[in-house]
Amino acid sequence: MAVREGRTIAEIAEAVGVSKTTVGRWSKAGDWADKRRRRQAENPDAGLDKLKETRRNILESWPAKPDPAEVDALYKLDLLITREEERHGGPSEALRVMEAFAAFVAASLAADDAAIVARAVEDYLTEVRRRTRG
Repeated sequence: MAVREGRTIAEIAEAVGVSKTTVGRWSKAGDWADKRRRRQAENPDAGLDKLKETRRNILESWPAKPDPAEVDALYKLDLLITREEERHGGPSEALRVMEAFAAFVAASLAADDAAIVARAVEDYLTEVRRRTRG
């Protein structure tokens, strides 16, 4: 849980039904902090994915009349997601690279082939944009 899902000691203690001290001992004995660092190094977007999942979960249960604290929390979460996307090169950078690549390929192909590639790339970019807004 701590390594795979990024849960805190308190969250694990509550989920498992033991004290935070007990989970802390497990964490130290299992070297969870080092394992979490290695896992994050292997998949730097995992934290960003977790933030987006949290946002989706919040929005699914969003009240009809949220109080100001809930609105502020969601706003801060969105800012954090935006910063993380920018720090990791984010989808916007990936889209720019893909568009540049498509233009390069289209310039080197015959007109009919270039049109096919352009349509495929546009479909792909539309799907990527749709997913990253999630």
